[in-house]
Amino acid sequence: MAAVTPTTWTLLNGPDDFPDTTRFHWHSRHRAFLLRQNHITRYPYRNVTAALGALATSQPLVFDPFGQVGRISADGLQLEFNAGEGFRALRDGNLNSVTAPAGTFHTLSLGGEGRLAAAYSDEDSDQHGLLIMHLAQRWVTTTSLPGRATSVVIDHANSLWVVAERQVHLCQGQPLPLPYTPQAERFEPLESNPDALKRLWSRDLPVGWTTTAACCDQNNLYILVSNAGDDQAIIRRPLNDRDNAEFTLFEIDAEQLPFCTDIAPVEHGLALICPMSRADYEAARRDCPVVTLTEATPHRSARVSPLSLSYPMLPLQAPRFVSTLDGKTRYQAEDGPRELTILAQARYPTTGRFTIRRELDSGSPATVWDRIYLDAKIPPATRVIIYAATYNDPSERGSLTYQRQPEPLWNPLSSELPYSQNPAGSEPSYKGLFELLLQLPRGNVRQLRGRYLALRLVLQGDGRRSPVIYNMRVHYPRFCLQQAYLPALFHQEEQHREGSQAANGADVRERFLATFEGMLTPIEARIASSETLLYPDAAPSALLPMLARMLGCQLPSHWPDARQRRFIENIGKLQRWRGTLKGVQLMLDIMTDGGLGRSEVVVVENFRLRRTMASLLGIHMDDETHPLTLGTSQGGASIVGESLILSDEDARQFLALFDPELARADEASAVQAFFDKYSHRVSVLLHGDARAKRRIVQESLEQHMPAHVRWSIYETDHSFVLGLAPLLAVDSFIEQEPAARGVVLNDTTLGLGGLLNNPPALSPEDVNARPGQMT
Repeated sequence: MAAVTPTTWTLLNGPDDFPDTTRFHWHSRHRAFLLRQNHITRYPYRNVTAALGALATSQPLVFDPFGQVGRISADGLQLEFNAGEGFRALRDGNLNSVTAPAGTFHTLSLGGEGRLAAAYSDEDSDQHGLLIMHLAQRWVTTTSLPGRATSVVIDHANSLWVVAERQVHLCQGQPLPLPYTPQAERFEPLESNPDALKRLWSRDLPVGWTTTAACCDQNNLYILVSNAGDDQAIIRRPLNDRDNAEFTLFEIDAEQLPFCTDIAPVEHGLALICPMSRADYEAARRDCPVVTLTEATPHRSARVSPLSLSYPMLPLQAPRFVSTLDGKTRYQAEDGPRELTILAQARYPTTGRFTIRRELDSGSPATVWDRIYLDAKIPPATRVIIYAATYNDPSERGSLTYQRQPEPLWNPLSSELPYSQNPAGSEPSYKGLFELLLQLPRGNVRQLRGRYLALRLVLQGDGRRSPVIYNMRVHYPRFCLQQAYLPALFHQEEQHREGSQAANGADVRERFLATFEGMLTPIEARIASSETLLYPDAAPSALLPMLARMLGCQLPSHWPDARQRRFIENIGKLQRWRGTLKGVQLMLDIMTDGGLGRSEVVVVENFRLRRTMASLLGIHMDDETHPLTLGTSQGGASIVGESLILSDEDARQFLALFDPELARADEASAVQAFFDKYSHRVSVLLHGDARAKRRIVQESLEQHMPAHVRWSIYETDHSFVLGLAPLLAVDSFIEQEPAARGVVLNDTTLGLGGLLNNPPALSPEDVNARPGQMT
């Protein structure tokens, strides 16, 4: 809009702009602001002594993706599982029971790619450690710890966060894939396994707090802590391997939440669990607390904010969550692990009022604030009411008188910004773009004038639905049509006077013309910005075929959108370079969606594959199965350093690569034969995913390769050829190791192709016994 009028705007669309309180909620996943669900939560009674006693006598459980339950044995000496036939001893890959190396087990956790972690301690000998078992590969490894662990958390990168009473330890590593036995009579590495499981560092928790439980999501580690006064808090730190990463403490209000014993992530935030008796359950006090972490502000410390959401629970066997691999939060009910799910019944407060925290500064005391645009959903029986006030001195903000603004009106445009999409969609009077003209409700002059603008919003609902605000844009200063186009005698000259005077004529005319300006300015802005439709990266998809026709090309409709845009962007280069190697390579890169840049497609002129010697440093290169060339029979190396020429014929051919004009008359025929055999020949190598695009590559070569050039396509499974790829001066295609396919009876060769994996289960044999479960 700045290209048409001097109007600018300020965008409000984040948690820093909209408050997160007991009545309002900024939904980070949908990036929207709405009333917070207002279910009347009923938590079990707060009893610190009972909670600590129940936690001390409870045992942790794990739950694998196949419904098997794992636990620590009653004596704490070994790990057990139940696959439906009662609890049995857990066994490793050697069929040995998984037992504590010293003392007894006391914590159990499951996470990562299928790793089971159990901490053990022997108080008599003061030995403490951590045992890790990979459920699929069935290996077991251990490492020592400086003290007793309270919780163990395994994140998505298989790092182990060991939380002790007053410390956090980070452990990483695993054993070698196969057993390795050093021998004294041969050269051996100083450290046979540099990545063995070990403790990388330890970090003290904030003073005065001791740990109760811990969990993690994709980004952060969360530790539930308490102090001597029975106060609780949640400590957060990012999931990185830096030992100096900051701890952030969020305080829990004891009047809002009971004393909790465990923590786990859920969709809406963090779930906390507390002991629940049968009496609590029968009294309907069975909601699981779900909270969010509210960051600190200049006026308030960081705190834990309970959500008014209903996550009901059945009677508990133990006040602990169950560690799982499937991402679902489960708790220990009396009848076994139960999934914690939200009660799908929306209840919102009927009204809520808040003030925008951001100071909207125009920079000039004479600013006339124009209008507000909302990308929003306003369902029937809900309303968004906006109050506004202006001021020139920041010290006045605390004593402002807010003026109610007109109701926002639905606008048929998707957005007032040229060619922008509305995140709310568009439906008349319900969702899309809403606008209102900022003004005073009474007085002879209705302009809202001042350097700063303060806004107060009221959201109203019917208890079942809430208005939703995605973006709020405040436009200023007002572009006045009568000031710009009418004679001076029609301009606004009166000053605002307090009272209920009727608006003067110039002010009525200004607001009347502003109605048309609000419709015309976005249209003018779209016209002024229409040149963006000619940019392939910005044009709507429906216009891409027209852009291609304007440039003399036909655009295949079945191409992906990104390929169409890149093709149009490079039409000029393709036409300028047509018939050249550079043009062919560019077209192949477009057609394979960047395959040439990733070295999935390699175009090689055949003379570069011509052998210029019979021997290189004593290595015979004629063997088609030689490990340096892997069957590239016509390939040797033409870009070489010191070369060993063993015959006159090879010398003449080698001469042709540099300067054929130097050839004598008797050598000219050999030079000419070299050019006839190897010039105008091109080989196209397809690696990796490009092999599936052979047809597209072939069509591109047929259309863009010069008619006098002969070409061939070769598919290869070898992404890197030691003696070929570097000497051709092309980037070798380094790909990730492909996943091994399963073993196929009468097809898989021992040691090649297939791989037999155990599922990440506590007992793979019980899983594999089911039809179709073997992998």
